[in-house]
Amino acid sequence: MRKFNASARKVALHGVWSKVIRNRDRFICQWCGRYENPGNAHHIVPKGVCGNAGRFELENGMHLCVNCHRNRLPTDPDGYIKFRDEYLKQKNLNYFDMRARYNECKGLKFNEDFYNQKLGGLK
Repeated sequence: MRKFNASARKVALHGVWSKVIRNRDRFICQWCGRYENPGNAHHIVPKGVCGNAGRFELENGMHLCVNCHRNRLPTDPDGYIKFRDEYLKQKNLNYFDMRARYNECKGLKFNEDFYNQKLGGLK
């Protein structure tokens, strides 16, 4: 039996999550509206805050163009927060509720069971 490689599985799962987010949003930047393929899949609640609990949740992602993700977001945090809150409101979500929910589950271990639950055990 092969040993479960959590690091390799995280990379694989993140790649799938990213593709799903970008396809779901049709490669349209949710902030500026520009079409960009491939663009970036952005975590609404940062990975360092949400841990494994929110890292691979589809509601915790949005497609942003490279300019908005790498340039605009760091230079206009207040504008991003206003945009983020409006984006989540349209989806009947709240940033602080999402963050609290992910923090409750932050101790989730990334193991074979977690991977199988998210991807159905795809190799």
